[in-house]
Amino acid sequence: MVICMKHIVARPQQLTPFVMHGSCCCCRDVHCSLEILKTLIQDNKAHLNIFSKNIVSILDALLADLSDLDIVRHCQNVFSSFCSAHDGSTLGVDVEFRTIHDRVVSRFASIAVHKGENSNR
Repeated sequence: MVICMKHIVARPQQLTPFVMHGSCCCCRDVHCSLEILKTLIQDNKAHLNIFSKNIVSILDALLADLSDLDIVRHCQNVFSSFCSAHDGSTLGVDVEFRTIHDRVVSRFASIAVHKGENSNR
């Protein structure tokens, strides 16, 4: 995995195809893919707008099933890193990206509300 990450990080033009598939030749595990995404976000902040829609789309797809809380927590870590690094400029330009981003935020909000309801019982 380290060799693959160095190869991808060294060539920013290859980020979009990598992120579009949501996985890598050396990684088929969801947690591993999420960790790769998080590393890409942290190491490629200057190029984040190139693949921001793809990252949010992957998170949106993973958050469609909220039954695996380990994946949900890992998605939250990745999204937190994404929000810290993303300047928000593409949210005002790309309507589809904004829609997906809002849906991811809504999914996290619904988890928080659902967990809050369970703790009040």
